[in-house]
Amino acid sequence: MDIIFECGECGQELEVDEAAAGSELICPTCRNEIIVPEIPAGTITEIKEPRPESSSPVLPRIEKPPVAKEVAAKLSVPFSAEPTKELIKKPNKPLEVAAKDDERVIRVKTIRRADCRELERDNFDDVVTQFLQKVGQEFIIAMHPVSYSTVDSVSQKLIDDYGLMIIYRG
Repeated sequence: MDIIFECGECGQELEVDEAAAGSELICPTCRNEIIVPEIPAGTITEIKEPRPESSSPVLPRIEKPPVAKEVAAKLSVPFSAEPTKELIKKPNKPLEVAAKDDERVIRVKTIRRADCRELERDNFDDVVTQFLQKVGQEFIIAMHPVSYSTVDSVSQKLIDDYGLMIIYRG
């Protein structure tokens, strides 16, 4: 059986299970702290005929129970040690889209040496090696060295640097 009562601050009608009688909660409308009232004897009335505007089951109602003002919110969040389950699975791609995805198009990747520095350590060779292994030797079309100038963020001077432009099928 549910307890139906109103917030004393904003008048919002609230409905909770009778097991929550006497517990504390926060009104979702005005954020006022309230206590779920106890069920006074003789205040529950059951409606025996369903209401014409609703086809839902009829619930017993409490006629204007008292509402307390001082309350603290006690909320609990469910926790599970198991990994979450995938509830909605993505559909497979249509055959036309899958066929287009298999065709490898020509792409270009430029790796700048300035982007490969970490704490005064030059990782340019490692970054290039990782990229080439990821793409695969059979898909590399060409590799061209490039020179460029960039502004040093500390000294605000122009610095000449180099990089590598890789053309591949991907």
